[in-house]
Amino acid sequence: MITLNTNYDELYRQIKNIEDHFLDCNSLNSAAVYYATYQSLVDFYFRATLQNPCNKKVNHNKFVKYSGIQRLNTLSKKRINHFIESRKKHLSYISSVFFEFSDILNEFIDSDYYEYLYSKGMPNISVDEGFNILYSFFDECCPKVGELFDEFLEEDKFFMLPEVSLYSNRDGCTIYNSVDNVCDVFLKPNIQSLELLSLVIHELSHVEDMQSYASQSSSINTSLYQMRSPFCEVPAFYNQFRFYEYLLKNDIYKDAAIADWVNNLVMSIESMDNLLLFSMYPSKKLQKQSVCIPKCDVLNAILEERAEDIPIEFDSTDIIDENISLDDSVQYSYGPLFAMTMMDDEQLYNKFLMIRDGYFDSDKLSYIGLSSDEVQQKVIKKSQDFFGKY
Repeated sequence: MITLNTNYDELYRQIKNIEDHFLDCNSLNSAAVYYATYQSLVDFYFRATLQNPCNKKVNHNKFVKYSGIQRLNTLSKKRINHFIESRKKHLSYISSVFFEFSDILNEFIDSDYYEYLYSKGMPNISVDEGFNILYSFFDECCPKVGELFDEFLEEDKFFMLPEVSLYSNRDGCTIYNSVDNVCDVFLKPNIQSLELLSLVIHELSHVEDMQSYASQSSSINTSLYQMRSPFCEVPAFYNQFRFYEYLLKNDIYKDAAIADWVNNLVMSIESMDNLLLFSMYPSKKLQKQSVCIPKCDVLNAILEERAEDIPIEFDSTDIIDENISLDDSVQYSYGPLFAMTMMDDEQLYNKFLMIRDGYFDSDKLSYIGLSSDEVQQKVIKKSQDFFGKY
């Protein structure tokens, strides 16, 4: 349906441009942002072409190599410390909705209807029909995303996602490059049609969010927003979930829309489960965590330190052999959760956009109408209304 660009010359150009900025860089925040973006683009380019694009001058530049890494580590520690300071608030938000929400979802997954959806699989949608569906949705719900879709098609800006370990469990990703003030969108090949439509909406909503933020802030602060905000996935899921509702309302591939939506909600439940674990994980261990840590290590540390305080009963079947990330757990919990909360309230969503940057602040959230009680009530009502129909 969408031809993915496998010519990565544009990434090479961006890499060279960042290198030029690196060599003249004298700001720690800029060094951190440049280093993070540079490493991501270099990794993508190398995985896709098997060619190393790096300039030796940059690799040998001590400011680039050490100051950028150190500042990134400082930013990471700051995110962790903010999480630790707010862990009771995180626990309140997530636990207020997690158990009832997961019960509703699991009951649906155990139903005969879901078994039918699962066995039916995704439909084959022609290119023309897929484009018609997208443009109808854009016209009704988010015309700016539609404009971005035209731009990315015309300029061949949808890149094929190479096999990169950091993104191995994702079908797509968006990287904001503060030097060129552009977003690069990567999509996995061979994704089935309806999933591809929703994925395009999700990733282009990230682009719209970055552009909107950059219009009111510096490019460096826009990158920092993407790095530190626990809510940077909310706009993408907000439009993606509205797309599912649009399909259901207009009786367009209803079964496939429900199946894809449920798959995203299952992912959200898994992220919330991980976030609950991180909220109980010993602080000293959390402060030393790497990007990803084995989930079994988190569980064992919790059981060892505070088994009597845990409101959840663990057994051996809970020890899962997978790595989990605090940043992913936060972003992919609040992304779908707040998206569901605000789907029927555009005014609330617009208020949310005014406070989406920075770190987690429960007082700001409560002030605009996103307290843990309000989120719980709206998410449960939304899920009951949704699953009650099918």
